[in-house]
Amino acid sequence: MQEKVQERRKKREKVEKEQEDLEKEMEKLKEKKEGLERESSLKRNQAIQLQNQVRSMETQRGNHLTAYGENMPKVLEEIRRENRWQKRRPVGPFGTFVQLKYSQYANILESYLGKTLNAFVVESFQDKQLLIEILKRNNMSYIPVMVAPYDLFEYAEGEPDEQHLTALRALTFKDEWVKRQMIIANKIESTILMENREEAD
Repeated sequence: MQEKVQERRKKREKVEKEQEDLEKEMEKLKEKKEGLERESSLKRNQAIQLQNQVRSMETQRGNHLTAYGENMPKVLEEIRRENRWQKRRPVGPFGTFVQLKYSQYANILESYLGKTLNAFVVESFQDKQLLIEILKRNNMSYIPVMVAPYDLFEYAEGEPDEQHLTALRALTFKDEWVKRQMIIANKIESTILMENREEAD
């Protein structure tokens, strides 16, 4: 009789131990689940923040591009989507690839460079026609489109002494091909900038 009592007690203790272990395991799983949910929520929030940053940057970029025409963002989007280009995609507007080093020359250079800042360049007449169609669809047919080979030619021979500040030396370019087109169109490598009339004389 006593042996049966002990056996039942052992079984009960075993069941209680198994139940206790099971509860501990369930608690661990619950904590792990909550941790994963927190991590997932954090990643969701991070993804939302990144999306908002991208949208903000796209909006800022779009606002900057409208300086070259209200529909310029649409034009660039159509250029990106178009897959019939014979050669490399059109590059432009040129002004987006240029930065001014000296703010005192901003008005002079803007006036001197004129429509060139709005221009695009392509490598073939077929691509020019395709780009003109895109510009027309967006009521921007006034934008100049240049056709030129991708030639990064030397231009040092046309530059004056280093003591002279030229239009080229007053600018920083993000694209060397754009720089060459502005050298051809505006002779920026040889155009000397003067701060006042006396200096120019």
